[in-house]
Amino acid sequence: MTGFALFETHIYNLLQSLQRHLNIHVKMIFVKKILLILVMIFGLGVGAEQLAGGVEWLEINQEARDEQIERFKPEAFGAQQRFGPKKDKDYRRHVMLVADGIKTTDKAELGAFYKGKVLIMYALRRYDEPRTAYYYSLLGKLYYVDKMSENYPNFPYTSRQYRANGKPVSYIYFPDRDTQYIYEPDGEFKGIWHKDKMYDRTGRQILTRTNW
Repeated sequence: MTGFALFETHIYNLLQSLQRHLNIHVKMIFVKKILLILVMIFGLGVGAEQLAGGVEWLEINQEARDEQIERFKPEAFGAQQRFGPKKDKDYRRHVMLVADGIKTTDKAELGAFYKGKVLIMYALRRYDEPRTAYYYSLLGKLYYVDKMSENYPNFPYTSRQYRANGKPVSYIYFPDRDTQYIYEPDGEFKGIWHKDKMYDRTGRQILTRTNW
């Protein structure tokens, strides 16, 4: 998988976790190909589908599920972070580019996010910060920052999301492309996604996302 293709996949998975913060139903398009339609909440698959390490979430017992949850649980990271400028000074150019279907520049990779057919947000991953993604409004206001672990783009990797003010939002463990373990900043387990469905710690399906 190419660097940008994985970036697209990562952004798709990340945005599921931000539904309750953005409160929008979004279709995400990375230009020259339609990536996926998002319901920006987390989901995992129904049925005995393969998860990390060959574990079948619906087939294993509760003790085994709890063991998996603890295995990937992060250390709490409630400390505020400091980020650079809260405004993208080149936002007019970037908005124009993503609206025209351009997904790369000489300095960054771009992502466009739509509600229906209306462009509502864009993302940048700068080449000098390959493990950080920034999410902006159409006026260039910083919404979120996503920090990937050092082994990105190789699986497994982790991701920590922050608001523009540096407040932590969530932690995600990516064992593979199809599976994500979701945690709060304090380490509380929120659910596990596999493809289009999300389960809680007991194996009960709690959410679904469209067009996985």
